[in-house]
Amino acid sequence: MPQMRFRQYDVSSRDRRRGSFVSYDFAEKDLAHIRHVLSHLEQSAAGARVFETGPMASLDYWQARVRAILAMPMLSTHAQKQAKDLLGRLERLKDLRRCAAGS
Repeated sequence: MPQMRFRQYDVSSRDRRRGSFVSYDFAEKDLAHIRHVLSHLEQSAAGARVFETGPMASLDYWQARVRAILAMPMLSTHAQKQAKDLLGRLERLKDLRRCAAGS
C-alpha cells in the first residue's frame, strides 16, 4: 500500500495581507489533497473491508481540516460546496466504520 504524506501549508503574514487570492489558492489545494486522501480511504474500506489505522486514517483530523477551510473568510461558493461535500463523505465513512465495528 502506498504511503500517504501529510501536506502542510505555511501562509506567511505577507501572504495573509493579500486576502482572498491566497485563501482561495490554499483552500483549493487543501481540498484537493483531502479529496485524494478520502478517496484512498474510501477505496481501502470498500475493497478489503479492513480499515486503515494511523494518523492518516483519523477521520476527525480530516473533518477538522475541512471545517477550518469552511471558516476561512471570503471562501468562494465553489470551495464551500466542495468542503460540504467532503464533510458528507467523511460522515458516511464514519458511519461505515461504526457499523463495521458493531458487527
